[in-house]
Amino acid sequence: MDGIYRVLALAFLVLTHPGCAYNSRTDCTTSDPPLALTSISSPLPDKAFNADISLPYGLPPMKAGQKEFVPVLVRNNSDMVWPAIGLSGARQSDYMYYIRLAAHWLDASGTTLVHEDERQSLPYDLQPREQAEFLIRVVPPKIPGAYTLEIDLVQETVLWFSQKGSKALILKVTVE
Repeated sequence: MDGIYRVLALAFLVLTHPGCAYNSRTDCTTSDPPLALTSISSPLPDKAFNADISLPYGLPPMKAGQKEFVPVLVRNNSDMVWPAIGLSGARQSDYMYYIRLAAHWLDASGTTLVHEDERQSLPYDLQPREQAEFLIRVVPPKIPGAYTLEIDLVQETVLWFSQKGSKALILKVTVE
């Protein structure tokens, strides 16, 4: 089952964005414009912190301490463009103003065990009401049990989207 799930996850990413935008082919017949990659030099306005985060295929079985890749859809529900790149000229390690997706693990009492497994930046500018696909890596806690997996967006050095009223994706997970 795990092997099939991984194949489906990879196929999801490849098939949702085939063609010209990623490989700059000149013989493409698509009318889609190239994907934009612009930068932002300040925090987003409050009204831009509005996202919908979902799992198109659900969660794979989670085994204690075993890395899994989870396909995630993120939709920009605001009227503002979310730039793919943060502050131009900043050191890459700072990621200042980048918009990124991250996962947190909490125990049954709500205590954060893992603040973030991995953060992933937007693959391209996300226009209002557009969505982007991510394949995010998560590593469940090493002890089997009941946990909460929270997936949220953050504008680096600013705050988490859920702190501005956007809903993080909150999943109850049984780790085997």
